[in-house]
Amino acid sequence: MGKHMSDNPEAEPPTIFGKYLLPSLIVKHLHTQEGPQFRDSLEIGTEKFGKIKVYGDADDPEGFMKRIKEMTTLRERAQLLMAGSSPEGGERK
Repeated sequence: MGKHMSDNPEAEPPTIFGKYLLPSLIVKHLHTQEGPQFRDSLEIGTEKFGKIKVYGDADDPEGFMKRIKEMTTLRERAQLLMAGSSPEGGERK
């Protein structure tokens, strides 16, 4: 087998064209998602008036409806902010 830098910690690292070579690295990327995994989605609205996409579970219609209501409320608040007024009423500062 060939010599490795780890065999002799005082050895100079290998070079090519005057540049140091790094030992091979294996990088493993893990993507994890926290929270519930929803397999269903529903798009509501239009591009012009504000489209939202709500993720939920069609097997839990009550939970899905709750998520839809929350998202439509957020869309309305965002539209008010974009129009220049505060969601709580009055002018935005």
